[in-house]
Amino acid sequence: MLRVWKPILLITVLLLTACEKKDSIHSILADPRLLDKEVARCQQASVSSQTPEFIQHCRTIMNLASQFMNSMTEHDTNPESFGAHVLNAEISAANAKALLQEKSQDLDTLKDQHATSIQLDTAKQAVDQAKQDYQQKHLQVMLLLSVLSTSSPD
Repeated sequence: MLRVWKPILLITVLLLTACEKKDSIHSILADPRLLDKEVARCQQASVSSQTPEFIQHCRTIMNLASQFMNSMTEHDTNPESFGAHVLNAEISAANAKALLQEKSQDLDTLKDQHATSIQLDTAKQAVDQAKQDYQQKHLQVMLLLSVLSTSSPD
């Protein structure tokens, strides 16, 4: 099962990371109807009005829509397994958040100890990497929870 989800997670992470406006992705994941609207906007845009940023945004939106639909299908075909994936994703995000807090604390300690610039740079890179990892895992959880909220009865 994990083999199936690793490519999905990787694709989702890459897609969500590629989006320059993470707040809009958060909004879309919070209300999937916005995803439908963005897909329609991308499909209806004239070629002459498409800037490189808009094209990239639409690629991200279309890929996100595809990923959302794939997740919906997985949820519909095997809800118990999907629930386990949601739980695993939440645990992974929580672990990533704890690691981010640990790396941030390590950086603060080095600053207090007047560490060398090389040590500080290394610690900053570790914080940046941990932050990126946490954001990606958090967005994955949001996608999965969005699927659950869309597919649950009102």
